[in-house]
Amino acid sequence: MFHSPRSTQEFNAILEQLLQGKSKAIVLVDSNTLEHCWPRIGGLPALKDVYILEVSPGEDSKDLDICQGLWAECLSHGMDRNSVLINLGGGVVTDLGGFVASTFQRGIDFIHIPTTNLAMVDAAIGGKTGVNFNHLKNQIGTFAEPIAVILWPAFLDTLPQEQLESGFAEVLKHALIADPELFRQLRDSKLTLLELFPQIMDSACRVKTSIVARDHAERDERKKLNFGHTIGHALETVAWSMEQPVTHGVAVAAGMIAAVYLSFDKCGLAAAEGEAILEAIRQMIDLSSLPHLADADVLKAMQYDKKNEGGAFRFVLLRGIGEAEINCDVSEAEAQSALAQMYAYLNA
Repeated sequence: MFHSPRSTQEFNAILEQLLQGKSKAIVLVDSNTLEHCWPRIGGLPALKDVYILEVSPGEDSKDLDICQGLWAECLSHGMDRNSVLINLGGGVVTDLGGFVASTFQRGIDFIHIPTTNLAMVDAAIGGKTGVNFNHLKNQIGTFAEPIAVILWPAFLDTLPQEQLESGFAEVLKHALIADPELFRQLRDSKLTLLELFPQIMDSACRVKTSIVARDHAERDERKKLNFGHTIGHALETVAWSMEQPVTHGVAVAAGMIAAVYLSFDKCGLAAAEGEAILEAIRQMIDLSSLPHLADADVLKAMQYDKKNEGGAFRFVLLRGIGEAEINCDVSEAEAQSALAQMYAYLNA
């Protein structure tokens, strides 16, 4: 399922093999990946009569109206159940393209070619698809696996620094929930993020694939992958609705800071480990773009988190580095206190 080509020629050979017997292939891109990544792979000569579906970059494209337009394009270009949709882009493109493919004619095959480190280690792995609804993240979606994920870190030098840092929030999350050695590599490395990523990509991917293999439908252990996301998604949602959008990684990194403070009291996280986590986040990810959002707005957005049960907030917290605890009940007062501690840390 996973392929890691070492050259453009190998890239196209892999794709040509995947497309054997397919009636039609269409490529979904956003305007950034069309400009910067499509030329890197020579326009995919393995595809004949290529048709490209283009969307705008950013969360606004994860919308049911956009889906309707893409479904209409698939129909107009004669896609059938033996067709394949190739998603060339970051997390927005893989989330959106996976959802469109998994619902068109009750499901057609799709291939992910992630172009950001966030998508390479997280969004393109695990079979989650989704679009936003009523300004809430990923409220509508499916579980559907791509037939292949092609991982090529050569795309990463097309990214601005803020997007590269955004992806490392998910890498750090994987380390914190399941891989202490990966955390040590991230903390101690003297390399730039661009130099470091190829060295740790396999480890970061392995965390997610191993968890998903044990719990594909997110009934139990897969919830660990939501560490930092309960508050993170709420921050992202509120900032987006206020037209002050932040990257997914910035929101998740801030959410991980809040979760560390909750972990001290609720899971017995040692002070030294917590401080090491907070310092690693500060070193790797610039959080200055996060606006100070009203607690009431963030708490309201948190009510729609998919881990909640019976109206109670359910967090993923840490007992230690590499040891995550799911289904931790957190009161509204405790969540509000964690938000205050998070902002205090960011402003220190």
